[in-house]
Amino acid sequence: MLILRSALYGVRRYDDFQNEIGIPRTVLADRLKRLVASGLMIQQDYKADGSRPRKEYCLTEMGEALSLPFIAMREWSDRWVGKGRMPPMRPVRRSDGSEIRVALVDDKGRVVPPDDLAVRFEDWAANPPAES
Repeated sequence: MLILRSALYGVRRYDDFQNEIGIPRTVLADRLKRLVASGLMIQQDYKADGSRPRKEYCLTEMGEALSLPFIAMREWSDRWVGKGRMPPMRPVRRSDGSEIRVALVDDKGRVVPPDDLAVRFEDWAANPPAES
């Protein structure tokens, strides 16, 4: 989770992940391999001036799609764990700097309050296929 969070905020290089998260290098290497194998990240070559070629780890489209749940968890944490303190960071709209928040919206773009949320199951979900 911490690797994905860092990647969502722009970290790409192994040493930067290690410095930010502070986990042992062997653990980080293993986790990055797993994230690549699962399709959440890809490895790309880069070469900084005066150094040998290295790999950086970039989120795939599937990995970037995790930004919404991560922002929702950050909002939850700010409210329930932050105990009223000013959040350490706030997501903002790049174009004008306005703050953004996670919301449920219907197919017409209207915000749906939690007390108006219901769940509808598809017919196939009511009777899942028997395991073979």
